[in-house]
Amino acid sequence: MLSRSSRRSARRQKTKPRLQARRLNHKGNLPISRRNLRLVPGRFERRVERVAQIAGLDRRRLLQWILAWSGLSSAWILETGETPDIDVDIGRMAAEALKQK
Repeated sequence: MLSRSSRRSARRQKTKPRLQARRLNHKGNLPISRRNLRLVPGRFERRVERVAQIAGLDRRRLLQWILAWSGLSSAWILETGETPDIDVDIGRMAAEALKQK
């Protein structure tokens, strides 16, 4: 019979492949970077619609909040000497979505 620690170790080994699979793309073979993930066409719009619906928020108000957050976040990141690529891109997507509707 296996000891308690041996059973835990065996369980951990069984779960590792499942955790790694979550880091793969839809084809199951390439890692998805944070930058590439946000550039998937339609992803931002789908998320905005879903969050607005679930939270009971007006879509326009949510987009305004996202735009304000991305501006503040970008300013804070610039103060550290880094580049706020992701935050600027998110702000642009929010601004474009506000223009459309």
